[in-house]
Amino acid sequence: MKVIFYTKNIKLTPELEAYAREKIVKLERYLKNVDIMETKIELTEYTAQRKGNKFVAEVDVILPKGSLRASEATTDIHASIDMVIPKLKKEITKYKSRWEKQRREGRKR
Repeated sequence: MKVIFYTKNIKLTPELEAYAREKIVKLERYLKNVDIMETKIELTEYTAQRKGNKFVAEVDVILPKGSLRASEATTDIHASIDMVIPKLKKEITKYKSRWEKQRREGRKR
């Protein structure tokens, strides 16, 4: 799986990159029969005057017939990464069910 990292207002340390890569690569098992073109991870830090710092993790998975996107914002970058994974897993299961349904309906014709 090709993983591309983008950052805004945050330094991407090797530890943070390894942590995010480890979490994202685990999703590959849910897409066994689907070719993943690439995965983009964007990590951003926003500074709000009243609410403090917000860390946003956005993940785009580019697939042959579309793309999946999930994002999460919390006060900790590791928590943002952890919380975006279940959202992306849900998107993957919806994508797979649509894909399987189209394959089955195509066979009936």
